[in-house]
Amino acid sequence: MRASAERHRPSPIESPQLAQTVRGLARDTLASGAYKLHLSADGQRIAWVELGADGHEVVHNDEPDNNPWLRLQLWLVWPFVSDDLL
Repeated sequence: MRASAERHRPSPIESPQLAQTVRGLARDTLASGAYKLHLSADGQRIAWVELGADGHEVVHNDEPDNNPWLRLQLWLVWPFVSDDLL
């Protein structure tokens, strides 16, 4: 059985050019909407940190992209979401 598993093991790809492309795609994806969460300076709140278009970090002290309409939608859907999915 072990020989079968070894026979189907994928070989590593050693390509600096491919690695650079994948790294660039990951960086671009993170720059377009991912946030890092940190405690604020006072340690009492969450700070959302995103990478701005110019490459500098932008810190949000309130949850980004949060608005009353989104909160209403989440509140309406909440009773139908299984606890297993949370």
